[in-house]
This record gives sequence, C-alpha cells and structure tokens, in this order.
Amino acid sequence: MQLDLGILMKFILLAAATTLAVAAATPAAQAADPTGSYDWSGFYAGVNAGAAFNNSNVTSKVTGSAAWISDSDGSSDEQGASFTGGGMLGYNWQIDRLVLGIETDINYGGFDESHNTTYPGLIGASGAVSNNFSYQSDWFGTLRGRLGYAMDNVLIYGTGGLAYGTLETKTRFGENKSNSDWLALGWTAGGGIEYGIDKWSLGLEYLYVDLGSDSFSMSDTDYTLKNEVDYRFSVVRATAKYNF
Repeated sequence: MQLDLGILMKFILLAAATTLAVAAATPAAQAADPTGSYDWSGFYAGVNAGAAFNNSNVTSKVTGSAAWISDSDGSSDEQGASFTGGGMLGYNWQIDRLVLGIETDINYGGFDESHNTTYPGLIGASGAVSNNFSYQSDWFGTLRGRLGYAMDNVLIYGTGGLAYGTLETKTRFGENKSNSDWLALGWTAGGGIEYGIDKWSLGLEYLYVDLGSDSFSMSDTDYTLKNEVDYRFSVVRATAKYNF
C-alpha cells in the first residue's frame, strides 16, 4: 500500500500533538504522586502505526556472447513510502533513572516496486530487449534491546537489534520469467520518546532497518542476467502501549 506523503505528515503531527496534549492535560495525575516519579518497570503490550520510507537499491547487469548484447548495467535508488502498522511486546527494568528493556514487534510493510530497463540491440526484428524486475515485501519484524533515560513520565531511549522480513521478486527478460522468495535477516537501530500516564504510554519512534542484499540470476544460451536488491528502509511511527 503506497502512502501519500501529505497524509503521512498530518498523521505524524497529529500523533505528536496528541502526546503533548495528554502531557499538558494531566497535572493531577502527576500531583497524585508526591515524589513525582513514574515507574516504567514491567511487561507491556502495544500497537504502532506510521510510515516506512524505502531506501533500497536495485542493480541490474546483463552479459553475454550474442551479437545483440553489449555488457551493461543499471542502478536505481528507491524513494517510495508505504503504510506500516503492527503489534509489540516488551519488558522494562528501571534502575533509578536508567531504563533497560527488550522489545519485539511484527508489522505490515507494504512495499511494491517495479523497474523496467531496455537494453539496446537486435533480437531478430524485435529491436531491443527489456528487463522487467519487481519486488514486493508484505511484513517485517524486529527483536531489539532498549536503553533509556526516564524523567518522571517522560522516557527518551535508543534501541537496536535484529530485523527480519520477506521479499518476493519477479523477473521477466524478453520471453523468460523467474520468481524468487527469500527470508531476509539484518539489523535495525533507532530511538524514540514516550510519555506515560497511569498504565498507558504514548510515543513516537524512528527505526532504520537494513535487511541485507540478495541477487537473482537468469541465464540462457547467449546471456546471463543478474538483478540484486540491497533491501533497507526507515520507519517513523506512533506507538501506544499498555503496561501490566
């Protein structure tokens, strides 16, 4: 599902305004605790929603011995945006103002990109040959550590760890076709801010996700085609969590 950037910015601004409004509207909740402290320890479950910004790189290269082939390659950087949303589970340990945690999530990812490269030359009377390469990813997940600094109800944190997801590719070169599916493993890092009230916390989070690269080859008697994807993207999302 591709996402309009104007709608995305309105969503992020609304989430930020909601977080600030809740913080400003709850002095009574803070006054109820004369120490002014908020306990971030324990299990929590939550949901997230936001946008994923594609930063993948696609490279195509064709080589061969036929007269119509001249060795050539092409590269492009992706810049599309997609809606993302999912659920998360985690646990925090608080030591004075230091908050240590572990969190896992699973999310919808909705990237769907397509590329068409035309290589000059002659194949009989057809004139040229085209390489149509597309890829689609429906979901991704993470398992991350978190390190934060608590200022009563406000928590600022950094996070990083393992990321994983799927990628489905399709290639059509001339009349030949090839499909491939693979499970990608990589890493993620980012940070965020949360505001806690009673058993709930609202937040904004950024993650950079790098799921590595994979290549897909197709060969015939007189050529070899190789497509490669470096799969990476950024995530900006709002979070809502319930602390047990």
